[in-house]
Amino acid sequence: MSPTVDGALPDLRQIIEDLRRQLAKRTAERDEALEQQTATAEVLGVINSSPGDLSPVFDAMLEKAMRLCEALRLGN
Repeated sequence: MSPTVDGALPDLRQIIEDLRRQLAKRTAERDEALEQQTATAEVLGVINSSPGDLSPVFDAMLEKAMRLCEALRLGN
């Protein structure tokens, strides 16, 4: 006996909901990775513009780390 359309709807709804959750998770992971890459690029820019002077580099690293940690804390 083949499944009816009405019988298949709950299964399809569950599949769609599972796919939506997976998409949301992957989107959050992508956004987090992009934020980390952006922070890294910004710190590298400071390193490049401050040869021999570590103070701005450490300041930038601290700022970016704090921003990333706040984003991670809010995202969880």
